[in-house]
Amino acid sequence: MRDGRPAILLDEEKYQWRWTRGYVENIAAAIALAVVSEQAANRIYNVGEAEALTEAEWVRSIGHAVGWNGEIVAVPKDLMPRHLAERL
Repeated sequence: MRDGRPAILLDEEKYQWRWTRGYVENIAAAIALAVVSEQAANRIYNVGEAEALTEAEWVRSIGHAVGWNGEIVAVPKDLMPRHLAERL
Protein backbone atom coordinates (compact mmCIF):
# COMPACT_ATOMS: atom_id res chain seq x y z
CA MET A 1 0.00 0.00 0.00
CA ARG A 2 2.74 2.42 0.93
CA ASP A 3 4.55 1.74 -2.34
CA GLY A 4 1.46 2.78 -4.32
CA ARG A 5 0.66 -0.63 -5.77
CA PRO A 6 -2.68 -0.69 -7.56
CA ALA A 7 -3.76 -4.08 -6.18
CA ILE A 8 -3.13 -6.64 -3.48
CA LEU A 9 -3.55 -10.30 -4.41
CA LEU A 10 -5.15 -12.75 -2.00
CA ASP A 11 -5.69 -16.46 -2.47
CA GLU A 12 -9.40 -16.80 -3.26
CA GLU A 13 -9.93 -19.01 -0.20
CA LYS A 14 -8.19 -16.55 2.10
CA TYR A 15 -10.06 -13.68 0.42
CA GLN A 16 -13.29 -14.93 2.02
CA TRP A 17 -11.72 -16.21 5.26
CA ARG A 18 -13.42 -14.70 8.28
CA TRP A 19 -12.15 -14.87 11.85
CA THR A 20 -12.23 -12.84 15.01
CA ARG A 21 -9.35 -10.58 15.86
CA GLY A 22 -8.61 -8.99 19.18
CA TYR A 23 -6.03 -6.79 20.84
CA VAL A 24 -3.80 -9.03 22.96
CA GLU A 25 -3.97 -6.93 26.12
CA ASN A 26 -7.78 -6.79 25.94
CA ILE A 27 -8.00 -10.55 25.42
CA ALA A 28 -5.56 -11.19 28.28
CA ALA A 29 -7.54 -8.90 30.60
CA ALA A 30 -10.79 -10.70 29.74
CA ILE A 31 -9.22 -14.10 30.40
CA ALA A 32 -7.74 -12.93 33.71
CA LEU A 33 -11.10 -11.49 34.80
CA ALA A 34 -12.91 -14.72 33.88
CA VAL A 35 -10.38 -16.74 35.89
CA VAL A 36 -10.74 -14.76 39.10
CA SER A 37 -14.44 -13.88 38.98
CA GLU A 38 -16.82 -16.23 40.77
CA GLN A 39 -19.61 -14.94 38.53
CA ALA A 40 -17.73 -16.28 35.51
CA ALA A 41 -17.61 -19.86 36.78
CA ASN A 42 -19.11 -22.42 34.40
CA ARG A 43 -19.77 -19.81 31.72
CA ILE A 44 -18.46 -19.42 28.18
CA TYR A 45 -17.33 -16.08 26.80
CA ASN A 46 -16.42 -14.82 23.36
CA VAL A 47 -14.11 -11.86 23.80
CA GLY A 48 -13.59 -11.27 20.08
CA GLU A 49 -15.26 -8.62 18.00
CA ALA A 50 -19.00 -9.03 17.40
CA GLU A 51 -18.74 -8.77 13.60
CA ALA A 52 -15.68 -10.46 12.12
CA LEU A 53 -14.39 -9.16 8.79
CA THR A 54 -13.23 -11.31 5.90
CA GLU A 55 -9.54 -11.07 5.05
CA ALA A 56 -10.44 -8.92 2.02
CA GLU A 57 -12.55 -6.58 4.18
CA TRP A 58 -9.72 -6.36 6.72
CA VAL A 59 -7.14 -5.48 4.05
CA ARG A 60 -9.56 -2.96 2.51
CA SER A 61 -10.14 -1.30 5.92
CA ILE A 62 -6.39 -1.00 6.48
CA GLY A 63 -6.05 0.51 3.01
CA HIS A 64 -8.78 3.01 3.76
CA ALA A 65 -7.06 4.00 7.01
CA VAL A 66 -3.81 4.78 5.16
CA GLY A 67 -5.46 6.47 2.17
CA TRP A 68 -4.91 3.60 -0.28
CA ASN A 69 -7.62 3.15 -2.91
CA GLY A 70 -6.27 0.08 -4.66
CA GLU A 71 -8.09 -3.13 -5.43
CA ILE A 72 -8.11 -6.40 -3.49
CA VAL A 73 -8.04 -9.24 -6.02
CA ALA A 74 -9.04 -12.86 -5.35
CA VAL A 75 -6.70 -15.22 -7.20
CA PRO A 76 -7.11 -19.02 -7.57
CA LYS A 77 -4.46 -20.81 -5.50
CA ASP A 78 -2.83 -22.40 -8.57
CA LEU A 79 -2.43 -18.97 -10.22
CA MET A 80 -1.05 -17.16 -7.19
CA PRO A 81 2.53 -15.96 -7.77
CA ARG A 82 4.92 -18.28 -5.94
CA HIS A 83 6.37 -15.52 -3.74
CA LEU A 84 2.88 -14.66 -2.48
CA ALA A 85 1.64 -18.21 -1.91
CA GLU A 86 0.93 -19.37 1.64
CA ARG A 87 3.51 -21.80 2.93
CA LEU A 88 1.96 -24.25 5.36
